[in-house]
Amino acid sequence: MKINYLQSLSSRAGWAAVAVFWAIVIAGMAVVSGFSPVDLLISYLYARGARYGGLFRAGFIVYNILLAAFGAALFARARSAGGKTLAGRMMAVALMIEAVAGVVDDCTPPDAPGMPLSAIGLLHWGSTFFAFVIILAALAFSIAWFSSRRGAGTLAAHSAIVLAVTAVCGALSCAATTLHWPVAGIYQVILMAAFHSWIVLVSVDLVRDKGVLTVGAGPTQTVKQDKYR
Repeated sequence: MKINYLQSLSSRAGWAAVAVFWAIVIAGMAVVSGFSPVDLLISYLYARGARYGGLFRAGFIVYNILLAAFGAALFARARSAGGKTLAGRMMAVALMIEAVAGVVDDCTPPDAPGMPLSAIGLLHWGSTFFAFVIILAALAFSIAWFSSRRGAGTLAAHSAIVLAVTAVCGALSCAATTLHWPVAGIYQVILMAAFHSWIVLVSVDLVRDKGVLTVGAGPTQTVKQDKYR
């Protein structure tokens, strides 16, 4: 079985996605007066009428494209891995669906804080909630997949912890936004940090595993035998 450079690079897209996301947040803190991810949701960087909103929106679209590429690499990995391969495929598909929902979220800017809710703003929050549910599904499938793979118990445990943190922080973020709690953004920051820690660890597993896609000196490289079979 042969792979090309595009397939190999997609296996590393998870790291790139995480780097792009937090680079955007840091840039927002630097150039947008009064923005703090502790106080405001990150999506307010591209709220209607926001300065530099188009640039931040484009950056988050790139993030979601990288996330979709990573999901595609995971799907290819799950087809060749041992254990419950269906759960692995469903995890990858859920991740790709979440990326699509993220693009919809990026293309429908929220209303600025204090503005009345518009139809586009309602679509934004609807796609945000859908993406949140899909993330929970991806994490649940990952627990099933990693639990069935010999030697992947640590990844299964980490997935379970991230699932719990994501569920709690997602609920708190929704309540904080609706009820206008102070420091409403902190719950989203914790949620995304936990989710991205999962992406990084899964990326490490994907790249370092003997059955994973690797880049050789030439345009293609033979995939090694899966150690979990």
